[in-house]
Amino acid sequence: MSDFARVLCPVDVSEASGPVLRYAGALARWYKARLTVLHVMPTADAAEVIPAFVDSVAANASRRERQRATAFEALHRLVKAQVPADTDVEVTVAEDYDVPLEIERRATDGRANLIVMGSEGRAGVDRLLHGSTAEHILDAARHPVLVIPAAAQHAIPPGCAAFKNVLCAVDFSECTLEVVAAATMLAEDADARLTLLNVADEDVSEADTAARLRHLRQLVPESASICCHVEPVVRHGVIWQEVARLASERSCDILVMGASGRGVLSRAVLGSPSHEVLRTVPCPVLFVPRLGG
Repeated sequence: MSDFARVLCPVDVSEASGPVLRYAGALARWYKARLTVLHVMPTADAAEVIPAFVDSVAANASRRERQRATAFEALHRLVKAQVPADTDVEVTVAEDYDVPLEIERRATDGRANLIVMGSEGRAGVDRLLHGSTAEHILDAARHPVLVIPAAAQHAIPPGCAAFKNVLCAVDFSECTLEVVAAATMLAEDADARLTLLNVADEDVSEADTAARLRHLRQLVPESASICCHVEPVVRHGVIWQEVARLASERSCDILVMGASGRGVLSRAVLGSPSHEVLRTVPCPVLFVPRLGG
């Protein structure tokens, strides 16, 4: 089994959190992991703090306590509705002005092996996938991050997380080995079909395409063929379009790709095309960081 012994799921308290929690709960049950459900309440900035002191420090503190209690109760209702009853789960409410930093801190302090989050939401969580925050979570994070796009939120039944069709997109950058290793483990865990995809430019020669296919085959350990079927694929075009097209054609359950790198794939993750990937891919996306990065 993959080393997902501790799963952190940061959510808001909206209905959009339900499907994300369903995925996190299913993963925790499949991997027999401990699941921590985290809600981070953004604290006020300086412009908001000063008037609060004028009004009343005590009144402001009391209001925050009520908000915390309300969020805690809402999270418990969501967990009860979406997470299997036999799952080892903890519910936590925290406060921080920098929501992404607090999530990363909690993941590190709790020794999380995986962060599961949605691509949409409110109360700061939706900002995790935009602008510099995306770079902080996906490029600098030391933990794999599984993002559940809105298009994929209906695709998993409660308590079931066996990925039978795994798509792994690689660009031969410095994090490629980590990405392939994660995808291979997921495929081996469920005796799944693993497709290794590399997207090249339209004008790439046949000789270069053949070399890319050989490189893809060399990335997979021989032992993987015992537990899963592995197929290397090279396509030509715009990366996010080809990734989404292949994921749809093969009804893939999960896409695995790098959270950092110097090739075209890194630009798909950290630049504006990341929004296209998450908008168009019909399955969860596991972003894998480079070890030591």
